[in-house]
Amino acid sequence: MAEPNVSGWAAAGGVLVLAIIASAALGDAWYFLAGLIAALGVLVGFRPGTTPPN
Repeated sequence: MAEPNVSGWAAAGGVLVLAIIASAALGDAWYFLAGLIAALGVLVGFRPGTTPPN
């Protein structure tokens, strides 16, 4: 019954928001994709090696 990792979600959300702003300002989807990958990486990095209960 581990509570969700709020700090990981918040960090990933912040990175994703910055990526969306950058992609909108620069008109380049690669920045959005890079931000999305970075957000996923942050999520994986913040989560310990535990699997959610089935």
